[in-house]
Amino acid sequence: MVIDRIQLHSMGHSGKNDNYIKEGKQFHSYQTKDEVYSQFNTRQQMSIIKLENGFYLIAMTKNTYVHITCTEYFGNISGCHYHYWQIAENNIGETESPPNITHCCLLLPRMKSTGLPTASDKPIDTVIDSDWNNIQANKSFGSPNIEDIL
Repeated sequence: MVIDRIQLHSMGHSGKNDNYIKEGKQFHSYQTKDEVYSQFNTRQQMSIIKLENGFYLIAMTKNTYVHITCTEYFGNISGCHYHYWQIAENNIGETESPPNITHCCLLLPRMKSTGLPTASDKPIDTVIDSDWNNIQANKSFGSPNIEDIL
């Protein structure tokens, strides 16, 4: 499968970074590993992709990725399931062909009562995909359950 490159100026992107679309689902690619590490370490939202084999990646180019790992379950807050996430230094991979993507996602940090988390906070995030499914306690994706919120 081929991933076509598009620019998303209408969504506020400056054009400096590449964005890709695969079967109607888009994800962002980052320019450098330093940009990836900076965004992750300052607890900002990030574009990630989930592969058919269950691994998560952060795209840097069509064939270069940073591996990100969903570790232990943190808990359910307002209907969202949160997990701890980690990126190992020098955890860069390359592929000869585009990976088999099953979910294009947003990694969203756990909010604090004072607002956004800071770099000193632990990396606790939830994930939603392009179909508005969210990550579950068992790391699968499912529709949000209104009973979880009430």
